[in-house]
Amino acid sequence: MFQEIQEIVDDLAEDLDRAVVVEDEHHALIAHSPHRRQVDAIRERSVFMRQTPAEMIEWVATQGLRESEGPLRLPANPALGAESRICVPLRADGVLIGILAVLDSQQTLGPDAVERCGAAAAVLAQRLEDLRLLNQAGAARERELVDALLSATGAARAEAGASLIREGRLPPGRLTVVGVFPGRAPHASALQRVIRRARGAVATRGVAAAARADHAVLLVPLGAATPRDVAEQVEQALAPLVASGVLAEPPLVAYGEAAEGWDAVAAAHRHACRAARVARTIGELGADGPVGWEQLGVFGLLASVPSDELGRLALVEPLRRLRDKPELLHTLEVYLDLAGDAKRAAERLALHRASLYYRLHRIEELLAIDLKSGTDRLAVHVALKAARLTGPP
Repeated sequence: MFQEIQEIVDDLAEDLDRAVVVEDEHHALIAHSPHRRQVDAIRERSVFMRQTPAEMIEWVATQGLRESEGPLRLPANPALGAESRICVPLRADGVLIGILAVLDSQQTLGPDAVERCGAAAAVLAQRLEDLRLLNQAGAARERELVDALLSATGAARAEAGASLIREGRLPPGRLTVVGVFPGRAPHASALQRVIRRARGAVATRGVAAAARADHAVLLVPLGAATPRDVAEQVEQALAPLVASGVLAEPPLVAYGEAAEGWDAVAAAHRHACRAARVARTIGELGADGPVGWEQLGVFGLLASVPSDELGRLALVEPLRRLRDKPELLHTLEVYLDLAGDAKRAAERLALHRASLYYRLHRIEELLAIDLKSGTDRLAVHVALKAARLTGPP
């Protein structure tokens, strides 16, 4: 089906001696002809990024293209580096599903040429609709298998994994799991765009993917790459979706460990989701790129505990006695994070050593603990980290 679309584009470009592009309804590139003559900066950037730049999308929206029922000439926009072009909306049952654009810098295409653009657009619209329906069926099957792999157990999980390999959706071997978590409730179409771009960034041998309730999940063959390598590739590939407004803000990309065996793959997905949860709560995690399970430390252990259970861990409730004493909470956490090194803690807190000791003594009294006891120190340190995941004590 895609080959037919490409052939129509190439034939029209040859017929008109112009550069031709077909995009989807969100201005993501579907097919393009070889460069003919001089092309403008927008065409070059669109082909390079596989997405029309955001500023061009905004301008096109003001020209009435999405509402037009037939070919429309867009004027040149020198500020954007855009030459004049003939654009034709591609519709199925009245719904916009794509755009045909023919570069015409000198505005020399006459009525006959514009009519040929309209005829090609009618055929392209039908092929795009066929491709969309075919992709929907394939995506539904893939989503069904991925969901079974991640959610089922035993024989059902093993059969889902075997089907992914048997149907050519995944190769055998080590995998990692990458989750993409948009900052706000994502629209289903936005998650599909996420999957398409992410798949294109890492699909060296086959990637299985599915849109879930609040994130997109990808099962990616590792080869010689590390899980973080893959996650970074995905993060970089999604930048144009933020620039074009498909995603309201940069998504959080989280990844699990390298996994071999279907139970291990399901565990890697759980770990990626927990990493995302921790990163959303602990701001410093995920600030410098994707967040992985191996980065979580004690938070990985705590994130394995159901949220409603975390608040009932020993000493979490006693910490509430410091609810109105944030300086004592901060002092305690800094002191414990520095392994009880009073000198470094005093420097970090900009306190005189005597003031630090006074605060620690007050903390011992209020919590009924002994900070010289390794057991008490461990318990209260874990409680402080648990409190970070459940909210301020």
